[in-house]
Amino acid sequence: MAYRKYQRDPYWLAARYGSDCSGCSKHISKGARIFYFPKSHKAFCETCGQVEEQPLVAERSYERYGSDCMYDY
Repeated sequence: MAYRKYQRDPYWLAARYGSDCSGCSKHISKGARIFYFPKSHKAFCETCGQVEEQPLVAERSYERYGSDCMYDY
């Protein structure tokens, strides 16, 4: 899903080089899927990235639909 609305919003990408997760300190290998925060230059592994993504999903949902629900029924 594309949540990147503003230039410095976090986004998913494949790691360009090996690093450590900013959340759990687990090693991230090159090519692994990460959630990247360009403003702070922090990278999160896929597990921690899903947790970090949730507030962004809620915020975008609120901006789009005017509610905390991700989908309007």
